[in-house]
Amino acid sequence: MRPVKMKRIRMKKWRLALAVFILTVSILVLACPASRQDVRPAVDNPRDLVNGFERSVVNARTNQVDLLAPFWFSKAEDSLADARKGLEEQAEISRIAESVSIGQSQLKKAEEIAAVARTSMADVIKRREMARKAGAAELEGYPQAERSFFRLT
Repeated sequence: MRPVKMKRIRMKKWRLALAVFILTVSILVLACPASRQDVRPAVDNPRDLVNGFERSVVNARTNQVDLLAPFWFSKAEDSLADARKGLEEQAEISRIAESVSIGQSQLKKAEEIAAVARTSMADVIKRREMARKAGAAELEGYPQAERSFFRLT
């Protein structure tokens, strides 16, 4: 009798494990599409959309995001150029909105990286600004020092 009882217990455990596995897979499959973030701005006027994104890029440049996160900032500028080109060519609104959406994501990434750089390189950034204000840009070795700064970021 004991082997039969053990077999039943193993069978119940197997069924329970299978049910838990199927439930887990189902939750993961259903949750994945729900968590996808597809940022598409509502578009009434594509020109306003592009102009708003352009203001964001200008503000980021004012906050030196272009110096602290040059890779992602240049990607955002490329997306802005694509959106402007779409406006000039009177492309589909969806294409313009997609360029702006991608650019906004890239700009957000650049701003996140710049925030980290500001905290980790605060002293270097402060000294660079002080040197520029003191006229270091006219000195002979300054371009090389500036390139070194850009490599740090």
